[in-house]
Amino acid sequence: MKKLIFKIGVFLFLLLGGLSMLESIFIEYRRGSTSSVLSFLKAPRGSVEVLMLGSSHFWKGIDPVVFETKTDKKTEMIIGTDIGIDQVYWNLKKALEFQNPETVVLDTWPLVTPNPYSNYINERYYPLRFITGSHLGIQIESELEQNFVVGRSHLSWYQLFDMIRYHDFWTKEEMYPSFLSYSKDNDPKRNFKRTQLNKSKLTDAMVRQFAQTDFEAEELFISEDELFYLQKIIELSREFNFDLLFVSVPVYSEYFQKTKEGFGRIKSTLDSIVEQNENIQFYNLNYLEEGYDRSFIFNEKQVSFNQHLNYRGIVRATTSVANYYNGKADKVDSVRMKMENLVLYSGNIKSDTIFRGAAESVNNKPYKFSSTKNLLTFNENTEALKIRGWMQLTGKMEEELNFYVALKNEDGEIHLAQATLTENEQAKSDPRKAQRQYFTALFTTDMLSNSEYKIYNLIEAAQGTVYIMDPWKWVAIK
Repeated sequence: MKKLIFKIGVFLFLLLGGLSMLESIFIEYRRGSTSSVLSFLKAPRGSVEVLMLGSSHFWKGIDPVVFETKTDKKTEMIIGTDIGIDQVYWNLKKALEFQNPETVVLDTWPLVTPNPYSNYINERYYPLRFITGSHLGIQIESELEQNFVVGRSHLSWYQLFDMIRYHDFWTKEEMYPSFLSYSKDNDPKRNFKRTQLNKSKLTDAMVRQFAQTDFEAEELFISEDELFYLQKIIELSREFNFDLLFVSVPVYSEYFQKTKEGFGRIKSTLDSIVEQNENIQFYNLNYLEEGYDRSFIFNEKQVSFNQHLNYRGIVRATTSVANYYNGKADKVDSVRMKMENLVLYSGNIKSDTIFRGAAESVNNKPYKFSSTKNLLTFNENTEALKIRGWMQLTGKMEEELNFYVALKNEDGEIHLAQATLTENEQAKSDPRKAQRQYFTALFTTDMLSNSEYKIYNLIEAAQGTVYIMDPWKWVAIK
C-alpha cells in the first residue's frame, strides 16, 4: 500500500512538474500582458512620455512601437485581459510610482464591456491575477507592493493550467517556433509585438453568424460605479500633472451598427467629461469609423460582443491615433484609407503611360534585372528599410503632389510611408529624366512582420485623387 501511495505521489509530482514546464508554451492569452508589464518595468525611471493602459482591446488594437515611431515619444503599455476600469485605475496608480508620463492614453473598452463585472463593480467579486517582479525574473524595489493586474483569475481547477484551457493551440504548428523565438528573446517589447501579429480575418461563416446574431445595446453604458473610478483617475491626472487621452479601438462594423445606440451613450458621457476637464481628450475612432470591415478583424473562436483587430487593423488604428496625437488629424484620414484600399485590392496593375516609376534600391542595395521575382532580403535585426526610386505623373507635375510608398504582404498587411523627395541628379546627365521625382521612403522594421512585401508607388494629386503603379519589386524580412 505504501509503495502504491509512493508511486502515485511520484506520478503526480512528475505530472504537475511536466505541466508546469509546458505551461509557458500555452500562455497565448497571458504573454501579451506579461510582456507589457516587463517592458514597462525595464524602462529607466522617468523615461516614459506616453503611458497606455487598458484591456485586450489595446493589446489587440494598438502597437506601442508603431505609435512611438510615429510620434517620437517614448511609449509603454500595460494591459490586462478581461479587466474593468477599477483595475485600470489600480495599474495606473502603481505605474505612477515608476514613471511620470506627460500623457496617459486609456482604453475605453473596460468602460464599454456589456457585462456585470464592469457595470456593477461594487456588487461583484472575482479573484484577480497579479504579477510582480519575481514572476518576471527581475528584481524591483518593494517588490511585494509593486504588482499589476494582468487579468481575471478563474476558480475552476480545470483552468489552473493554460495548456488544458487552450488545448486547441496544440494543433497550431506555428505556435511552437513562435514560442522558441519568444523564450530566447530578452526584449519584452519585441515579444509583446509577436503576440499582436494575428494574420487571420473574419471568415465568410463568421460574417454570416454576425449578420444573424442579435446584439443587445442596453448594457453599453458607463455606470455610477465606473464613474467613481473615472473620477479617481482624473484626480490622479491633476495630482501628477498629466494629460488624459481616451481612445476607442474600432470593433467589427456589423456589431457597431447593431449596438450604435449603446456606443452613443458611451460617447455622450465621455464627451461631457471632456467638456468639464481641460486636460482630457477623447479620440472616438470607433465612432468615427463606425467600426472596421471584416478585413481588419481577427477571426475569433465564436461570435460575441468582444472583437479584436488583426495586425493590419492594429497598424491602421495605431496610425490614426498617432496622427491625432500629433495634431495632424481630428477625423478619419480618408486619403490614407483610399490608398490602403487601392493597394489591398490592386490585383495585377497594368502599365500606365501617365504614371511611371521605379523602386531602385533598398538600404543602398540596388535591384538587378530578374526574369522572375525581383527580391531583396534583409535580416530581421535590420533597423529600417530605406527605399529609393522615382515617380513621374505626366501632365500633373505642375500640381502640388504628395508621394507615397506602400508595402503589402500576402496576408493583406499594408504599411504606408510618405516619401521624401531628393535632388534629381540624373537630369544633369540625361535631360529625358528631368520630369522624374526621385524619392526616399523609410519603414522601420519594428512595424513589419517576417515576410515578403510587394512595393507600390502612389501619388496623391488635387482633390484627393490617388494614382497607383506597380514597380514589380519585392523586399523581405527574414
